[in-house]
Amino acid sequence: MRLAPEENASATVITTAQDLRGHWDGGGTYIPSDPDARDREYRVEGRVMGRIGRHFQFGAIVPVLHTTRKTVDSSSSGGGLGDVTVLTRWDFVKPGGEGAWPGIAATMSLSLPTGRSPFNSKDPSLADVTGAGAYELRPGIALEKNWWTGWYVLAAAGVGFYAPFKSDRDVTIQLGPRMLAFVAVGKSWTNGFGLAGALSYDREAGPRVDGVRSVLFRARPSAMLFGSYAVDDHWTLIASGQWDLPISDLGRQQLAGITVGLGVRRAWNVY
Repeated sequence: MRLAPEENASATVITTAQDLRGHWDGGGTYIPSDPDARDREYRVEGRVMGRIGRHFQFGAIVPVLHTTRKTVDSSSSGGGLGDVTVLTRWDFVKPGGEGAWPGIAATMSLSLPTGRSPFNSKDPSLADVTGAGAYELRPGIALEKNWWTGWYVLAAAGVGFYAPFKSDRDVTIQLGPRMLAFVAVGKSWTNGFGLAGALSYDREAGPRVDGVRSVLFRARPSAMLFGSYAVDDHWTLIASGQWDLPISDLGRQQLAGITVGLGVRRAWNVY
């Protein structure tokens, strides 16, 4: 999330739907889910951004989730408010770059435990889980280079650190550090359309439960496709798709899902 150099503020509403269709085994072989099973997550996010001066940006993300899970023997659903995130950004070089320099920014986000963690779930299938349930501080860096032809390249990375918390069973939980990386290549046209392809990687060490770590880590590599259409200088329509990719050396099962999203963004410009 960021503002363009000519923008003072923005507000965005994004809706996504995720469908888990199976998993990959330890060797990277795809195994589909039972035809009667269902695991879907629906999410609505409100995102706002503002700026103070040329360099400092700030914002927030407020998610609301609903999950439905069905197996051959049972079904359940649940949802609610997810973990709210507040974020900041300091642009050393403006987005898109200046001269030979790419845009360079230091980012910082703080996720608040406003959602329900898996360790506080009341549902056997965890359908009521809406967040990690812990404070997460995530410093990062973002690089971006634009060219007059409309092409651009964007790369971002961050590391998240969680604060320990207690479950409702008085068990101390310490979630492991989390690393996120993202790279995208895209192009925008003068008729308002834009298209970008991206790869992302999310890796998190397993949690410690009362000091014991039973899972080494989880990982989620994904391929993404983004489309946009600028209706005018203020309104933009957004569409996205995300496909989970296998890791053959993971040594354990990894979920395989598809996520699609639609959204609308309103920007308030300097002029």
